[in-house]
Amino acid sequence: MSEITIQDIRKLLHNENRTISAEEISGVAAFFQNDADESCEYVQEFLDYYESISHVTGLMHLGELHSCTQKYAVRMEDDPDGDNPWLPYLYLKEMDFYTALHSYSESFRFINMILDLDNAPDICTAAALMQAIDLFMSCGLKEEAGQYVDRTRAFALLCDLPDAYKMVLDCNLMQGYAFIGDLEKYRYFRKRVYTYADELYEGSLETALRIFCLGSKALIEQDRLPEKEDIAEFRDLFDGNLTAYGVFVDYASILTPLFCWVKGSVSDEELIRYCLKMIDVSTAISDKLDLYAFLTDEVAMSPEQAASIHGEYHDILRKYYDNSLENHRYEVLGEIISHEIGRQYKKDSLTDRLTDTGNRYAYERALDRIPAVNGVPADVNLVIFVMDVNGLKHVNDTYGHAAGDVFIKGAAAAIEETIGQYGAYFRIGGDEFAAIWMDVPVKPDDVIKEMKQKLSEWTDDHGNSLSIAVGYAGSAEYETYTVKEIVRVADEAMYADKRAFYIQSGRDRRAPRN
Repeated sequence: MSEITIQDIRKLLHNENRTISAEEISGVAAFFQNDADESCEYVQEFLDYYESISHVTGLMHLGELHSCTQKYAVRMEDDPDGDNPWLPYLYLKEMDFYTALHSYSESFRFINMILDLDNAPDICTAAALMQAIDLFMSCGLKEEAGQYVDRTRAFALLCDLPDAYKMVLDCNLMQGYAFIGDLEKYRYFRKRVYTYADELYEGSLETALRIFCLGSKALIEQDRLPEKEDIAEFRDLFDGNLTAYGVFVDYASILTPLFCWVKGSVSDEELIRYCLKMIDVSTAISDKLDLYAFLTDEVAMSPEQAASIHGEYHDILRKYYDNSLENHRYEVLGEIISHEIGRQYKKDSLTDRLTDTGNRYAYERALDRIPAVNGVPADVNLVIFVMDVNGLKHVNDTYGHAAGDVFIKGAAAAIEETIGQYGAYFRIGGDEFAAIWMDVPVKPDDVIKEMKQKLSEWTDDHGNSLSIAVGYAGSAEYETYTVKEIVRVADEAMYADKRAFYIQSGRDRRAPRN
């Protein structure tokens, strides 16, 4: 391509159906680099071009334009008049670029620079406030998010924006109040977003409204199961035209809680398909990372499918690393490492290392998340199992703790292959396990019988057989009992089963080592 002129760029801006090539972006970037070094005459055309391609090209290509953004901003910051109308828009592009890179510290720096400007247009201020809320949500920081949500609400009362922008602002406030758990204000803004003129509820804005409303409901009702209407809306959105509006899909803070909420109410195959669809259209590394993390951590996949998705995940990481500008390579790599360390730390904090099952903390967290009204399970057929390995003390005292570890692993394997096939299971103590079923159609007694059959076939290297005392209780039988009371009944049933085992075997579980 020959050297590009401003006339060429203006023609490109008017041709929305063109194919955008790396060669075009490099040529346009070279033109704006020269303009930033000299007169800064064509800043408006630069911003228009950046905006026109930002949602249809990869982050690696935007890097060239981002270097132009930096040059323009520096020149305007040094302007002796100090009143350049383009500066807040340049900061906005900086904010978006660093957010896409998952560099939250840099993104917040430009958010605050926009908010500190005396002459920032309301549209820039609104975008900065909404991005701040979104980033705090991504980081799970409720207190900090709450401060910016309240600040955004005060701004919304005074700003001068078209109704379309005000509706998106109200959607963000609805989502923000859902995230911090303020039910009253969440409901207020949920009603408010439906008060705008009918013509706004079409096309991209209608899609944005629907995903914000459903995603916010997932946040505020995360401890309750979605209703049939919610699942129908979820399927309609993700089978429809959600991906046609890229500006609305780069928000893992909406999508990830929504996927978690509907998990169990839609098939894993659907979740995988929808999640990969969002990954494909997203241009932000942070969202791709979070959505891949959801797939690998939360969804049951076949070994072949898991290997394929895991491979895609790491291909994405390598692609961003290999194609980022040199001055961002280490930043991107550092964010990737930080992200992976954070995920691994979270997984370790919830996992028992010996058996690779959930630990006591994961169990208690799972109990807390059971849908309940005043502690009583709501609209869910809940069954809780409590289990204890018989004879572990004898094995530890006679053959050593390494043999005892084999015993525990054998018990975990038997539980995983039977009770664990229908729900989550946990090692909650030395020889204690628990499991939680919700809306499982099979009978517990049938699965316990299957587990005890497997145990009867198990022996260790010393010829020891394996037995587990089991007790369970469910909300169907104990309709008025709280979750804690159901756990207590299951625990009592387990101890009754354990006493029966020792009476039948004629052994004293407290007998000292010979």
